Order: sequence, then structure tokens, then C-alpha cells
Amino acid sequence: MKKSIECLYCGNEKNIDEMSLEHAIPQFMGGAYAPEKFKLSNVCIKCNNILGLYVDAGYAKSWMVSMGLAESARKYMTSYQSNGLPLRCLGRVEIDGVIKPDDYIIEYWIGPSGESIFWVRFDDLRMETFMGGNPTDKRNKKSVAYYFPVNTTSENQIFGMRSFHQGMGKKNKVRKVLCAQVADENGVILDPKYFGFTTPEESDIVNERLLFNAINSGNFLRLSFKLHTGFDKRFISKLGLGVGYSIFKEQMNDRLKLFQRGIWPKQDDSEVGISGSSTLNMLKGDEIASLPGYPGAISICIINDSRVWMMCVTIDEQLPFVIELCDGSAIAEGINREEGYQLLLFPYLQKCIETSFPEVIAHRHGYVLNPLLTEIDAIRDAATKFGFKLKMKID
Repeated sequence: MKKSIECLYCGNEKNIDEMSLEHAIPQFMGGAYAPEKFKLSNVCIKCNNILGLYVDAGYAKSWMVSMGLAESARKYMTSYQSNGLPLRCLGRVEIDGVIKPDDYIIEYWIGPSGESIFWVRFDDLRMETFMGGNPTDKRNKKSVAYYFPVNTTSENQIFGMRSFHQGMGKKNKVRKVLCAQVADENGVILDPKYFGFTTPEESDIVNERLLFNAINSGNFLRLSFKLHTGFDKRFISKLGLGVGYSIFKEQMNDRLKLFQRGIWPKQDDSEVGISGSSTLNMLKGDEIASLPGYPGAISICIINDSRVWMMCVTIDEQLPFVIELCDGSAIAEGINREEGYQLLLFPYLQKCIETSFPEVIAHRHGYVLNPLLTEIDAIRDAATKFGFKLKMKID
């Protein structure tokens, strides 16, 4: 019986009890709903944990990607019974007088109907480019989030609160402060705890007044965020290797070391050796409109140009990146070499669709309709109509 196995991501021999289940496609992209072939058993626990925290989160929590994922979810929200929508971080703000520790910052977030949220949290300097900071800090370090509702329908207010609590988490050390009074139909002021908020502390009363004044004056809108120019490079290598190995198996072996160098780059590695193009490089060009994608979907498209198999990824038809996977002569079970393979993931709907780029093009132009995509289109149309309700204001 084999007692050790080589980890796909780091290339080190590990004992079998050091291995874990790994989603080749991360869960923030809908990997939990991807086909079984994208579940890997040859990834060590150490890589799983470290890469999840620094590489997956570094990509998902970058400003551009976090906004793209939030917008994608919004395109498929059809009722108040749906899951809460992701909050959107607009960046850091500086507001004079707010009571907080010196090593804490203030982030400004907005809810589904434009609710204002000020999150006062610890600033982990290693993760300055992460919207929301270090994911583990939410569980381990105290912070406070001030929630300012908007004048809208009661349904929108309840949904906004649900989205807020979902975004901040129930088991985290985030104190949630409701910066408004809510009354029942008889005019009786309700306890914030009824809506899942905490009782304000003395410092919260001071901060609420300062934040309220900042909202009214608009002076806080000098927003800033940090973006690392290579924020996606390690993630591109990791996703390319995970997806590529899931499809082509050992036919990826001749490029394993190159992918692993991309995942674990050395300081003197100016070029990791894998051909492709990062998100920021792709955004400089004018080819985005011709890239494989679908409205509100995370699209992973595998195509063959006879020389190589390559992977193109888009989020809501935006934020593309491309990477070569393996030699064009490689054979993939169940995949037509001429048509390739396209996986469309809809994390908010907990759905995925396996298809091909030509099939998607044929569907979108009305030549040959795909019944599964037709269902998705109907949901998106309903979400567009419902979206007007989320924007309703009451004077």
C-alpha cells in the first residue's frame, strides 16, 4: 500500500494522512457545485490552508474581484426570500474623532439598497489589499461595524439587515451596531437585539454621531484602496494547475514544476515560465468583448489552438485572465478538441453548467438554444425586474 503521495501544489512527498480534499475551483467561484472531477485528493493540508488564506483570498478579496463577484450575485437575486447579497467595499475612509485603536482602520461598505456600513477593524499590514482584511481576524480580533439603514420599504430594510449579518458572520468577533431607531406598527421602539444587533457602548454613541455627520456632509467620500499589480499571478497558476490536472491528469506532468514555481515564486523569480496574461494586462487590451463569458457567471473556458490547450477565465464577462495548460496534443476525456470545454458557475444560485464556447455563442445568438441556459436567462430577467424594488426610496 502506498504510504506517501506527491502534493500537486508544492511537489513534496507527503504522508497520506497529510493530504486533504481540495476544490480545484475555489468555493468563492462556486467550486462546491462544480462537477466531481474538480475535486482533488492529492493536495496536502498545508498547501490547502496556506494557499486558501493567502492566494485564494488575495484574489477574491482584491477590490476589483470582490466588486465583480458582488455584481454577479446581484444579477440572479429574484426575491426577498433569496440569500442575502454580498456587501460591497468601496475602500478605506478617514473620519476625524472616531474612537478606535491606532492600528485599526475604517472601511466603508454598502448594502443591497445603498445602506452605509462603517467597519472599524484591525489592519493586518500583510493583507492591506484584502477588502475586509485578514479573514481570520474577523474570528479572532474584536471589531465593530456600524450599520446605517436607508429610507426604503420594510422588505428592503429586512433584506438589507440579513445581507449585513450574512456578510459579517454570526460567530465572528464583530460587534454590530444599528445606527437608527426601529419602531413597530404602534410606534414602540424595538430593541436592536431583536434584529441581531448589539447594545451600543459609550464609544459607539460618539462614533455613530461622527459617522452620521460624515454621511450627511459627504466629506468622508475620499475613499482609497490598495491594489497589488501582481495580485492574481499566484492564483492564476494555482487555478490553472488545479483545473488542468482535473481534466488532463498526468498529461500536465511536463509543466508541473513551472506551475509550482508560479504558485510558490521565489523572490528572484522575475519570470515563472508559464505563458499567459494577467487580469491587468488583459484589461489594457481591446479583446475583452471577444473572450468567453456569460452574464453574472464565473466562466472557465478550455480551448485548443492546435499548439496548446489554454484556459480563459472571466467574472461576469469582465476581469479576464488566460494561461496555457499543456501541449495541444493532450487528450481530454469527453472534450471535443475543436469545440473545447466551458464551465459556467453561478455561486449565488448554487449551480453550474458544462458546455462549450460554440454552444454558448449559438445560444446567445438564438441559433440553438440550450435549455439549461434558457432557465438561467429567465432567472436573470426576473432579477433585473426585481432589482428595481431594491432601489426604491421612501421620502
